[in-house]
Amino acid sequence: MSCLSKNRQPVVFSQKPTVSNNTSTAFNLKTKRILKLGIQSFVDSDDRSVTVFQPNQLPEVKEKQDILPVLDVLQNWQLTVEEVFNWLKFT
Repeated sequence: MSCLSKNRQPVVFSQKPTVSNNTSTAFNLKTKRILKLGIQSFVDSDDRSVTVFQPNQLPEVKEKQDILPVLDVLQNWQLTVEEVFNWLKFT
């Protein structure tokens, strides 16, 4: 699994994060830690989706032709999930 940081640089995990029996609490703690690092989205290569985290909103799963949020300075630029996966190569 990998994700994009605030500056859109890919971050790759050596293994998929696991969730304990108390999934809600574990997920919330992991999400808070990750957001503190400035990570805004998770790229899931298994189902070719991107989960987007934005302040004061619930996480949103984007797929295929869904448009991903971009930085304000790039407001006229549109990037789809499919384009992200066309750029990335997962081994």
